[in-house]
Amino acid sequence: MLSTYHYGSGYNSSYAMAVHRDRRLIDANVSQLEYFKKIVLEHEDRIKIRIEEPFLTIYADNESLLLNIADPEKSAVTEFHRPSGNAAIAALNRGECIVKTATEYTHKVVFKELAIGAESKASIYNYLTGLGDIVKMTKGCERNLRENRFWFTTSYFYTKDESILTFLNLIAPGVVAGIYKLTVL
Repeated sequence: MLSTYHYGSGYNSSYAMAVHRDRRLIDANVSQLEYFKKIVLEHEDRIKIRIEEPFLTIYADNESLLLNIADPEKSAVTEFHRPSGNAAIAALNRGECIVKTATEYTHKVVFKELAIGAESKASIYNYLTGLGDIVKMTKGCERNLRENRFWFTTSYFYTKDESILTFLNLIAPGVVAGIYKLTVL
């Protein structure tokens, strides 16, 4: 998909964004887009797709399927990852997040992308900052909670105590997309 939503005000910013969008469309590799559209339709039950422009990430449980998908576009492949062994496979199957180095934080908490009121965002921010070193917010998470926008984009923070989710869900029910145990391998 080649649509990105930009928000701005005034004629000049809308015009500048339209020019930027048009430039990206001109630079688009149509045959590559058609190839990946075909792949998604053919394998929709066996792959997951994540788009973070200009990157497309494809996830699958079947390594040979990924290699076959990547082969015609191998010049465009920037990375290929697989679990490092049976311990990694087991951790991933349990829904854990694999990290390289141990930290004092044991869990990663991911917020959903959703519309949320300014009061709820402020309450979440005040709650998390009031917990001190029990949580560590990323810069993006802090910015997301402080900005005066109704749309809350996906962000995350780390915690030493997963029980803080109970109070988070009281402040803004359903705001948490997931909590993942951090596992060092």
